Amino acid sequence: MARKHASAKVTDKKLREAIEEFEALCEVRGELAQAAYDAQDGETRQVLERIRDRLRLASTGYAFIQVDPPHKGVVSVKIDQRYLDFNLMFVATEILKDLGLFGIRVASFDFPPMLCTNCGGEIAMTKRPKRKRKARTT
Repeated sequence: MARKHASAKVTDKKLREAIEEFEALCEVRGELAQAAYDAQDGETRQVLERIRDRLRLASTGYAFIQVDPPHKGVVSVKIDQRYLDFNLMFVATEILKDLGLFGIRVASFDFPPMLCTNCGGEIAMTKRPKRKRKARTT
């Protein structure tokens, strides 16, 4: 269970509810990250694991949880290692995905299907029509 680190004005009930919501979101992120991890070859999995491990070294183990959204009640809470790992692997897969979007290929990362982190539903990708190039005149 998480410990309250700051802000005595937050009620225990609200804090528990906010932590439960945070943990549920972490589990969804963990499932998405695991699906992306499972879709990769061995070399790419090692890259993802190294990124996750480096992020873990820099992590404090605390998360800022907002108890009264959208602007009040931010509390620093020590989170369970399991939920931290869900988020770290999610971030590692997002790093490789974002690098791929910018044209930088890491190992042989293969884009997993796009899923919504809130509901888990598949996001339809649409292709933009190609633009016609203008002829150059010199």
